Amino acid sequence: MQFPIGVFGVAIATAALPPLSRSTTNPDYVEFRQTLAHSLALVFLLCIPSAVGLAVLGRPIVALVFEHGKFTSFDTMQTANALAAYAIGLAGYAAVKVLSPAFYALNDARTPMLISLGSIAVNFRDEFAARRSVRSCRFGVLDVDRRPCKFSPAGALHAPPSRQTGRTATRQYGAARHGRIARDGGRGMARERISI
Repeated sequence: MQFPIGVFGVAIATAALPPLSRSTTNPDYVEFRQTLAHSLALVFLLCIPSAVGLAVLGRPIVALVFEHGKFTSFDTMQTANALAAYAIGLAGYAAVKVLSPAFYALNDARTPMLISLGSIAVNFRDEFAARRSVRSCRFGVLDVDRRPCKFSPAGALHAPPSRQTGRTATRQYGAARHGRIARDGGRGMARERISI
């Protein structure tokens, strides 16, 4: 999971930050929106196929790397199921790596911090509720993991830059919204389908 985030998400965010900062010092918000939209499109173009690859090839990869000694085929199946569930959120998580520096380029460090704190609060509440209800449900690896299904910082981060740059950039930030929907809804569906 961390390999595509580091290779694609962090690399694109690092390359996009100087042009984003330059466009806010002028200020040229048209260029800012275009750079941000292009960066997000590139993140999704590279991370969605990576996520599909991890979900489809997860079991053979896990078996090749880990299945020996006390790591059984059952452990391989459970790990591959968890990897498939987490792979759904790969594009959304990589988008956060691009969206957060966009706020910093706008001299707004407060909004990402507030969204992160809100994410922690929502995920803590949902985790607490899931842990209380897990006693009555099946105890598969994906039944326990309910945190990422509820709140995605990528979805919360996608709209505020358009407010600060002067107009609603629906087309530019639509990809982030669809990435959040795919991440949240897809993980929920994967959890229900793959759970044991």
